[in-house]
Amino acid sequence: MHLGCGFSRAQDLFDFVGRVEPERLYLVGDIIDGWKVKRNFVWTDTASFVVRRILGMLKRGTRVRYVTGNHDEFLRAFSPHVFGQLHVAEHVGLHSFQPRPQAEEPEPGSWAEMPADLTAVV
Repeated sequence: MHLGCGFSRAQDLFDFVGRVEPERLYLVGDIIDGWKVKRNFVWTDTASFVVRRILGMLKRGTRVRYVTGNHDEFLRAFSPHVFGQLHVAEHVGLHSFQPRPQAEEPEPGSWAEMPADLTAVV
């Protein structure tokens, strides 16, 4: 998505998060373009609307998983960390899309809870 740069796809992401209300939302790499913060940073109203919509999802109970990419590496300082329903991590491991029974809730940030019913990945 590269929010913060001139060619970001903020409108596409805004349209998408406006159509869904998932139990879990996975934001996978380069959502915010931290490289552009240093030069030519372009933050649009639409980018702000995207952030506000995702914050609204968090408020309504959506569990958001943010996996950092190379352009948002500045967030790795917070990885792994949990901010309420927002989990930040450097990577996610997928072994299978088959559901596995779990006796208890996995450790925050462990990503062991990757669901078989993946509803929204950006």
